[in-house]
Amino acid sequence: MKRFLESWLEGQVEMSPSDGVTDLVSDGADLAVRIGVRMPNPGLICQTLRQEPLVLCTSPAYLSRTTAPTRVEHLSRHDLLIHASQNMRQTWRLKEVDGTLVRASRRSRLRLDPGESLREAALADLGVAPLPKRIVQGDFADGRLRRVLPERNTGSVEIMALYPHKRLLEAKVRNFVDLDAADLAI
Repeated sequence: MKRFLESWLEGQVEMSPSDGVTDLVSDGADLAVRIGVRMPNPGLICQTLRQEPLVLCTSPAYLSRTTAPTRVEHLSRHDLLIHASQNMRQTWRLKEVDGTLVRASRRSRLRLDPGESLREAALADLGVAPLPKRIVQGDFADGRLRRVLPERNTGSVEIMALYPHKRLLEAKVRNFVDLDAADLAI
């Protein structure tokens, strides 16, 4: 966001963090940045800004009450925190060190929306959550969260820009979307 505001001096930004699906046109919004959009509105243009790695994490207090998993199938003994996106069921599929794809199966005790609630639940010692690495880096550095199965490939989530179909895309939207996605501080 900083880079956008520095490069677009007359720009004005109004941010409304939410996981709720909105109608950009009727809400008067020029652009939405979404993490993990599965079925975007067909009336919108979707442009991937970047793929953000997912990491499994939980609090040190949660790990002190249980045995830390060393294999994907060990997650079946843990409380899994799931993102309740658009009423869609999520399955965790992770790769073991040898490349074998393994499904983590267990009934989730807690399904949350918005996504920031997953982080808060992990910080509150409620279980293991898959979260975008960029969002939890500070928590790892401060010792508030620990990685679970750090050597496993947990996949990634798309960060996308969504904007209405327009014959001529407004310069401010084009400027934002064209910024180097790696520099975006979302």
